[in-house]
Formats: sequence, C-alpha cells, structure tokens
Amino acid sequence: MEILNQKLIAGFNWTWLETIPGYPASIYELSFVLKSGGAGPFTIPATASGENYSISRKVLDTQSIPADTYTYYAILENGIDKILYEQGTVTILPNISLQGTDPREYWHRIYDNLKDAYEKLSSREAAEVQLPGGRSVKFADRAQLVKEINHAAVKAGIQKARKNIFARFIDV
Repeated sequence: MEILNQKLIAGFNWTWLETIPGYPASIYELSFVLKSGGAGPFTIPATASGENYSISRKVLDTQSIPADTYTYYAILENGIDKILYEQGTVTILPNISLQGTDPREYWHRIYDNLKDAYEKLSSREAAEVQLPGGRSVKFADRAQLVKEINHAAVKAGIQKARKNIFARFIDV
C-alpha cells in the first residue's frame, strides 16, 4: 500500500493516492484505522478519485497526533461487506513546529542522557549528576551506570545484546 511510502509528519498536510486492484472506489469505501500503545485509535477516511482512493489530511487534522509507530488497518466497506485488506506499521514523525519536540526516540534519549552523565562523572567534572526524572548518580555508581547505558543502547537499537556462551564438554 502507498501509506508505507509516505513520510507522515504531525503538523503537515498528508496526501496520497491508493489503488487497490479488485476493490474499485466506485463500489468500496476505504479507511485507515491507526493504533499505537500511546495514542489512537483514529481513522483516516479516503474519498473516491475515479477508481482509486484519495487520502488527504490537513495540518489542523495532523498537528496534535503524537509521534509514534502505529499499527494501521486498511479497511474496505461497501455496505454489505467489511474487509480487512491490509495491516502493517507506519511511523508518524513529531510535529517539528512544537516547542520542545525532541525527534529522538525514547530509548535513544535515555541512552544519550546516561552517556552524558557517565562522561561528567568519569572526567570528574562532577561528583554527582542529576538525571532527568530526578535520580542522582554518584561517582561510585559508575559500574551500574555502564550497565544502564548498555541496556539503553540495546533498547535504542544502537548495539545488539551481548550473549554469554558457555561451552559444554561431554565425555564420550
């Protein structure tokens, strides 16, 4: 579906055309239902454009949609049948016109904050660092901080989880 090729940014116009073979717009209505863990569901209806479907959302419709990865459901209806044509994921990027919007994903922000804290502690720039959220970390806590940095890096997709491999010896 064409929705997968769209760069959807909150606070901008969204416009694209969908063609669904075997399901002409003269017979079916198309809508997209988007759901995420933190927002939704919300529906994006399409309008007929010949035998195709035109999707258009204005800035006022998109500006308050939270940035997230959404599961979309492409649903076709004709008054008799209701068909789940396709399901997938699409990412909506943050509204860049909002003050304080940080385009980094959650775990990437955590990783960067922890890394900055470690740098300040290891360079002795500070004996104690206050992390976002109110928690403070002291120089003696650096080993735990390294574990948290590695965990955040894995969650952010920056590095792969380390695997411990143990050898087994079998007597024959």
